Parts: sequence; structure tokens; C-alpha cells
Amino acid sequence: MSQKSITAVTWHESQWEWTVLAEQKGGWVVTGRGVETIQDSSQPEPFQKLVAQWHGQLWLTLPASQALLRAITLPTTDPAELGSMAELQLDKFSPFPAENTVMAVEVLERQEKTTRVLLAMAQREAITALAAPLLAAGLLPAGVGVDVLGWWQNLKAAGKLAGHGRELIILLTATGAVLLAFQDGQPLLLRTLGQSIVNHTELIEELDFALLSLEAEWGGAVHQVAIWRAPGSSAALIEAIQMHTEVRATVHDLGALPTLTEGLARRAAEATAPPANLVLPDWLKLERQRQLRRRLTVGGVIVGLCWVLGLAAVIGGSQWRKHITAQLQRELALLEPSAAEIRQQQTRIRLLQQYADPSGSALENLRDISAALPDGVKITSLTFVKGQTINLRGEADDAKNIYTFQQGLKGASRFKQVQLHSITPPAGKQTHTGFSVTLSLGEEAS
Repeated sequence: MSQKSITAVTWHESQWEWTVLAEQKGGWVVTGRGVETIQDSSQPEPFQKLVAQWHGQLWLTLPASQALLRAITLPTTDPAELGSMAELQLDKFSPFPAENTVMAVEVLERQEKTTRVLLAMAQREAITALAAPLLAAGLLPAGVGVDVLGWWQNLKAAGKLAGHGRELIILLTATGAVLLAFQDGQPLLLRTLGQSIVNHTELIEELDFALLSLEAEWGGAVHQVAIWRAPGSSAALIEAIQMHTEVRATVHDLGALPTLTEGLARRAAEATAPPANLVLPDWLKLERQRQLRRRLTVGGVIVGLCWVLGLAAVIGGSQWRKHITAQLQRELALLEPSAAEIRQQQTRIRLLQQYADPSGSALENLRDISAALPDGVKITSLTFVKGQTINLRGEADDAKNIYTFQQGLKGASRFKQVQLHSITPPAGKQTHTGFSVTLSLGEEAS
């Protein structure tokens, strides 16, 4: 399943070309490509249909005629120093004012104490004009590449570059001619030869000047020359180029290579180091702000959704509890008459058991009372409530005998509780001590 996508786009004279790459398990594969002519990109409907076919990061293609590319060696291997060192070299190479120049650095080769880099430079106005239709549609490119770098990527991927020696490659494309010089597969010079491939004289003069610059700066002899031509390139031009090179040039068709936009997309997708990117810093800042707003919006939506779901859960739970409570109350109302009748039956059964049990009869209780009755103590009154209590009144010759009687009653297992109270000492002609005792017969009567 695709995880990421990159779309490279180029447009020239109202003709738009694009390629979409998607990352899959086997690597980056082409999932979309096309060519379409839109005469007026300010018309929203056709342009929106075109944009709808693009996915992921968007890379625009700047013609080599509007950029300056130089391969230089910097005396450092620290990635943090490359940018500042490259800026110091900017005045030497760039014809543009520094405040109006966008620069990008791409690492080509790291050596023991130096780093070989590719400098890419362009004017801000050229990049803004290139992206104007996209900016008008609310799209911000993630990258801006140079078309010649896309062709370089295609040549490398197709194995069309020599691994050793000095090699010249002349590209004849619909947007102009470009000279690429390589030494052992690494670029020495990437230079436009003009925007027109019709004017042979002008193009040959630019080629002669470029070859002189190459020899003056790098020296050495050329071992191979290859001309890659687009459809429509004239045979006369190719013959004129061959006459101005020391080595007989071989001729190839650009149509045999992947499309320019596929090469640019693969540079962005498959590069081990960040490729040269001439995107405006303002766009990057604006894109970060957009992403922050999107994250905040998504976060707000998620929080709001969670709040709504939580509120719905609370309200739903409350309604569910009310429903369950009402249902249980209805069931309880239906069962209550039967339960009341069962409780009455249980009460009657207990009463019948109590009265039918001879062990709880008055005689049995009286027997235990008599067994505990010491000499000198006499029972004068006995009130018996079966299964509940026995109230005794009596008198004793000596108060000590009353306490002895109490201990005897406590020793009888029949009586759950023995309470001695209302001890009346002798008074007047009365010679006996009066007392009363309450005996509890059951747990529930305590």
C-alpha cells in the first residue's frame, strides 16, 4: 500500500507535464503521469481538474536557462558549514543581486578534508513567475528543481554515463540546449547553451565558449561526447555540433529515457542526501503555518468529537439507567403482592413451629427455672410469652441468693439473655428482698 507520494510538474507554453511516484514495498513506482494543454491556467475548473491528479509533495521544474549551476569544492566536511561557505562563493559566480537570489547546495562527493557540492542559483522573480498558476490556486510547492538535473538523474538511472574519463553530454530539448561535463561520473560543468535550438550560429558560439571555460578551469582531454536530442532537432544542428568537438559525438533520442518529470520526482524521492531545492523560504514558512493550522483544526475537531461522544455517552447512560430503573420498578410492582403473601406464610409457619415445638413450652422453661432456683428464693409471679420472654417476680431471704439464682439461669442454654432488675430491699415489717428477672427465649426478642 502506498505510504508517500511525490509529484513533479513542468510546464512550457501552456503545456503541463507531470509524473506521480508512490512509495511501495518494492520501492518508488509511477502511479500517474500525463500531459495536458491549458491555454488559460487562471480558469479554475480545468486547472482544478488537472491539480486533482497530483498527490503528495509537489516539485516544480525550473528551466536551466533561468538558473545557474556550478560544481565547486569546499574546504570542509561539516554539513553545518556547507551553507555558509557556499554563500561566500555566491558573489563569485552569481550575476544576480544577493538579496534577490535563492541558492541551494547539494552534496556530490565527500573526501577526507573537502566536500564537492553543486550550487544552484536563481532569481526569486523567476521562481515566483514559474509558480504563479499554482500559487493562484492555493498550492505551495514543496520543491523547485532544475530540468537539467532531472535529465542527469535519468541518464544515471539508465546507465548512460561513463564511469571513467572526461565525458560531454549535450541535451537538445524543447526548452533549449544544455551542456553537461563529467569527470569519472561526477559533474564538472552544467551550463545552458541557449533557449533556442533553431539558431545554429548562436548555439555553436555558446558551445565553443563553454568548452573553453571547461578547459581553462579543469583542463584535460575529452574522451566521449554524446548528443541527446528531443523530437524535432535538426540534423544540420547535430552535424554542426559534431564538427566543433574533438571526439565524434554519438547521437541518442531523449525519448528512450524516462520523462523529465519522472527524473525530477526520483531525484526528490530516492536521493540519499537532500537534492538541490530552490523553493522560496517564504513558501516553507507559509506551509509550516498551514500544517500547524491543519493540526490545530484536526485537534479541535477531535476534541469536539470526543466531547460530543462523551456527552452523548453520559446522556445515553443516564437514559439507559432510567429505563432500567423503571423496568425494575415495574417488575417489582408485579412481584410485590406475591412476595408479601410469601412473607405472611413464612410468619405463620414460624409461629406454628414455635407452638408445635415442645422444647419451648412453658413446662420445659419452668423446669429449667426450678432447677436454677436455690433455697431461700421463692417465685411469686411468672409471665410466659412463648418463644419470646419470661418475666419472673419473686422474693428471697437473702440478696445473695438472688444473684445465685441469676447465675443458675445464665447457665441454662435455653435462656438467651438474663436480665436482673427491680431488687427491693426489706422495709418495715417486710423481711424478704424482692426482685424481678426477664428471660429472653429467642434472638429476635432480645
